[in-house]
Amino acid sequence: MPGHAVVSRSVKWSTPADVKDQVRRIWSRGVILAEMVRKSGFFPYRLLLKRPTSGEFVSRLGEVRSWGLALRDMAHVRVTTRELKHPLLGVHTVPHHVWVDSAEDAVALIGKGDQADLFRRVVALTQRQQPRLLPWLGRRPLRALRVAERWQSLLDATAWLQVHPRPGVYLRQVEVLGVDCRFLEDHRVVLAEFLSAVALSAKHLVRSSYTI
Repeated sequence: MPGHAVVSRSVKWSTPADVKDQVRRIWSRGVILAEMVRKSGFFPYRLLLKRPTSGEFVSRLGEVRSWGLALRDMAHVRVTTRELKHPLLGVHTVPHHVWVDSAEDAVALIGKGDQADLFRRVVALTQRQQPRLLPWLGRRPLRALRVAERWQSLLDATAWLQVHPRPGVYLRQVEVLGVDCRFLEDHRVVLAEFLSAVALSAKHLVRSSYTI
C-alpha cells in the first residue's frame, strides 16, 4: 500500500488470509450453519491472533503499522486494539483481538452466502412443516446442505410415513409425488434419522428384506 511498509513473509503475525482460513475451518465443522438453528451463543467468536512481540514492534515499526492497517481494513470482523508505548517511538495503537460477531458476518467473510441462503430456506421449510426436525438440522447442517435440493421431497416422505405409521411399509408403497424407490434408497440413512426424530421407528420403512 502506498505510504506503508510491506510486511515481510518471514514474520509470523496473523494476516487477513489467516483470519479467513480460521473461519473456513469453523465452517467445515458445520458450526456456522448450526448456529443459525441453535442460537447457542457461539458468536461473537474471538479468533486466534498472532501479534508482533514487543521487540518486533521496535525493530519493525513500519511493518507493524501495515499489519495493523490490513486487519483494520477487513470487512465483517471487529478488531479491538491496544496501545503500545515506547519512550522514543511514542504511542501506537495496534490490533489486540479479532472478533466475528455473527454467523452472518462469518458467512460474508468467507463468501458462503449462497450456501447459507440455501440452508436458511431449508430451515424455514422445516420450521413450517416438520419443526421436530430442527434439532436434527442443528446437529447435521452440512449433511442437510448436501441434500437441500431434495429437502421438500424428504419432508413429504416423512409426512407420509407419519400418516401411515404401520410397520413393514415397503419402499414401493410410499405414495409421494416425486419420490420413488431410488430416491428413498439413496436417502435412507437421512430418512431413518428423520423417523427417529419424529418418534417413529426406522422399521416402518423396509425394502425387500431389510430395514433402512
